Amino acid sequence: MRTGEHVEGDGEVIRMVASNLLGNAHDYAPPGSTVECRFERHAGSWRLVVQNDAPEMRAEDIGRMGQPFWRRERARADGRHSGLGLALSKALAEKVGMELSFVLADGVLHASLNGPQAGTTANVASAMRANGSASVESGGGA
Repeated sequence: MRTGEHVEGDGEVIRMVASNLLGNAHDYAPPGSTVECRFERHAGSWRLVVQNDAPEMRAEDIGRMGQPFWRRERARADGRHSGLGLALSKALAEKVGMELSFVLADGVLHASLNGPQAGTTANVASAMRANGSASVESGGGA
């Protein structure tokens, strides 16, 4: 991504969803692993992908991600995560014509925010900078 690159979409929604995806990836990835974030353009639209190692996740978990209060392991609750972040992010994205989707491949979780074909212009680089680096080391966690 080039600095200052603009995309179609609601800038505040992009910022909030990116923040949630990056925060979850950082908190739930195994300690010492890398969280990756990339921006892609495809067929007149765009996609923001956040990926992290997820060795404990199962394929059947993917369909439940984004459901209110669902958590992979309730026993790991730390009081910081309520099980609402992904549900709210998914609903918010859909409300403004975006899509939030999840894929598990070879033990790596890929969370994608897919932009609309048309809409208002937002600076995706600024939205990502609000969360710090686009590639961060995981601290592990709950």
